[in-house]
Amino acid sequence: MYNDFPSEHQRASEPIEHGPSAIGPQGLPLKHGTAHHPIDAYRSEAGPTGILVDTGYYRYWLLGPAYASARPHILVNGIEVRETKWGLTQVPVGPGVHHLEVFTGGPNRFWSGRTWSKRQPIGFADAAVPVRSGQQTTVHYRSPSLYLFKGAIGPEPMECPGMWWVWVSWALIGSLALMILYGVIADLVS
Repeated sequence: MYNDFPSEHQRASEPIEHGPSAIGPQGLPLKHGTAHHPIDAYRSEAGPTGILVDTGYYRYWLLGPAYASARPHILVNGIEVRETKWGLTQVPVGPGVHHLEVFTGGPNRFWSGRTWSKRQPIGFADAAVPVRSGQQTTVHYRSPSLYLFKGAIGPEPMECPGMWWVWVSWALIGSLALMILYGVIADLVS
């Protein structure tokens, strides 16, 4: 029953609960509470039977190189997929509903910090993903802009969680640079 594809009646009658340890369709446990889309939101397209996982992070941020040195980790029904990379990863699975978990591995030791120096994974996200025979289902994952946030996962491309943090930090850095420039110019003029 775990991998049986649900009927239209079952999909409509089994809403996804939200929050950690939530129960998704067919009693599928969702560990991280990040699945905010019903199983009907995922659309299949012609292709090899499986899940096409589109992973990404915000590159234009101070931590962009740290994320680039890490890699996404993908687990399907608790089994880790080997050879994952940023961008598109094809995961061959049989037809049915699968529990997909994605997170970002800790960056290389070059990037220090209390959390990352231990190479702890960040940005957990999970979802229940339906797969039909002879079709692939595309799932989009975005790593958070800061390790304190959860990742985002869903059927459509989305923004990285915590982008407000990026914009606020860039505004603070810009303001500081303008104040320094003003101080230098004021000192030169006087």
